[in-house]
Amino acid sequence: MAEVHRGLERTFNSYRDLVQLVDQLRDTALSDSEAKVLLYDLALDGRVIAPDQLGKVHGWYFTPEEMASPEDRERGFSDVEPRNAWAVANAVTRVARSWPAARQQDTGVALSGYLARYFRIHAPERPASN
Repeated sequence: MAEVHRGLERTFNSYRDLVQLVDQLRDTALSDSEAKVLLYDLALDGRVIAPDQLGKVHGWYFTPEEMASPEDRERGFSDVEPRNAWAVANAVTRVARSWPAARQQDTGVALSGYLARYFRIHAPERPASN
């Protein structure tokens, strides 16, 4: 029972840390130049996205209406419209939607860790696997 308790505690702490990270990314405004540097860093320095995906991520952040399918237009662009670090993360996830689930998950973990380091924010702990 103690093992289950520890596992649940780690999971809840990780979730709390993730919520704090998202809040801080939302509060981190970016100029267009800062966003461009971050996008390039995600591909070249952080290796969060492949360099050949950089154009798609750039498009989702700066010109989402040009990238969007009719379904995307219906859903709207409120997740990528604010000029902040959270919108950059959402641009990455917009591109990642077409990838296999395992790659999406790996990208999400790499993205949150990289953004936390980039902005010097406490990163969520990854729950230990059994």
